[in-house]
Amino acid sequence: MSHGLQVLASYTYSHSIDNTSGFENGAFGGGGFGALGSVRGNDPYSAAADYGNSIYDAKHRFVLSYFYALPSVRHFHSMSWMPSRVTDGWTISGITTFQTGFPLDVVETSLNSDLCTQPNFQDFACPDRPNVVGPVTYSDPRATSTHVWFSKSSFSKEVPGTLGNAGRNILRGPGLNNFDFELYKDTQISETTKFEMRIEFYNIFNHTQFDPAGISTNVSSSRFGRERAAHDPRLIQLAAKFYF
Repeated sequence: MSHGLQVLASYTYSHSIDNTSGFENGAFGGGGFGALGSVRGNDPYSAAADYGNSIYDAKHRFVLSYFYALPSVRHFHSMSWMPSRVTDGWTISGITTFQTGFPLDVVETSLNSDLCTQPNFQDFACPDRPNVVGPVTYSDPRATSTHVWFSKSSFSKEVPGTLGNAGRNILRGPGLNNFDFELYKDTQISETTKFEMRIEFYNIFNHTQFDPAGISTNVSSSRFGRERAAHDPRLIQLAAKFYF
């Protein structure tokens, strides 16, 4: 814009559904994000049982980016004694991101169905899955000492000799709530040389960004429903460049 401000905002709503999202989310591999090594194969009796959210399905995503070349202080005050090299060249910019979480696949490795008798399978996963016995509720992992992300009581192990009714990728992992910010200054030294100083803040508010890969979604695990990992905290980077 004419006063040095640039803003770009974008919102995306999408929904992807499939029977398998690839090697790691189908008959051969793990339960996708958060499985922590747990696996569940496709249902050999009902293809519809595996029809669900794609593992990369992020329904809502909003991104706001901005760039603002700050006006010189000399434009507002009669401080002619202050050199333009101090008052000119300041710029702020940033990226703000909000996104809903990716799906999580709840699994069971107790092999109660008796359709898979090899407990140390590596390539082909068993179709075992738990039963859904109540509505799933989510909570802040910071609110309890056990760092629970979703209600464990909503699931129970399958009855021996049967398959549970839990669909594929029915849970949702934690989303993103992130602010990156940058302040930098260009100082013109001569016609062909300039000096740049920059300070960058990643996750400037130090908001905890929980990692879906740290959530156990295996009902046979003692850590079922718990969040045990987070992405990087606030990072600050300083940089200086000389252009010639």
